[in-house]
Amino acid sequence: MTSRDTDDIRRVFETRHTTLERSLSLGEKTLPDMLPLGTQIAFTCNQPRGFALWCGCK
Repeated sequence: MTSRDTDDIRRVFETRHTTLERSLSLGEKTLPDMLPLGTQIAFTCNQPRGFALWCGCK
């Protein structure tokens, strides 16, 4: 894997981490039309895994 590939993957993981931090900081302040907080966290945590699989990283 090249340095550029690693940098791209790191960037994706960091953006997902930021999303998770923001979701957690909202706590119970989520909007009524949003999925439950636990579901949002699960989706956020699964995105990097799906991305890694898509990239062919195992």
